[in-house]
Amino acid sequence: PLVPGFMRRLGAALETTPRRVLGAIVVLLLVLVTAVDIVTPASVVVGAFYVIPIIIASCWLGPRAAVLSVLIAGIGVMLAQSMDPGPAVLSFGTRLWNAASQTILFFTVAAIQSSLCAALAHECELARTDPVTGVANAHYFMQLAYREQRRSRRYRTPLTVGYVCFDWLDEQEA
Repeated sequence: PLVPGFMRRLGAALETTPRRVLGAIVVLLLVLVTAVDIVTPASVVVGAFYVIPIIIASCWLGPRAAVLSVLIAGIGVMLAQSMDPGPAVLSFGTRLWNAASQTILFFTVAAIQSSLCAALAHECELARTDPVTGVANAHYFMQLAYREQRRSRRYRTPLTVGYVCFDWLDEQEA
């Protein structure tokens, strides 16, 4: 539908990646984008590529990592601005303003992405539980059963399933 299969697979891979590895990937991407930003002329806009590691940090590493990634990106933009031999008309204050405005934009992206990921996690939790009792629903039970069935086949161990259904709860609600 709206999200291509590649993006869903990438999100699932990022979800299962250890936090330390993910943090190292975010820092590596930020350093790489900064290096590219430093070697390219000012007429080539590289700032948009800082957003990718910021989004990863915002969604999969949490708010503190998001703020840290934004600060690293802001420092990277400032480095690129200060090392650019561009026109002499750009004063230090102008370069600082440009870096600060991009950093504010990065903070905005991080805040929006964090909010979206938190809302998605909340919606996923609501989809897995019964709104009245808070107990896992049948759909979530089937997901867990399928996962355990695959695990049982992979390790060649028996699988035992116990299921209790309280139909009388539905009758009392009506």
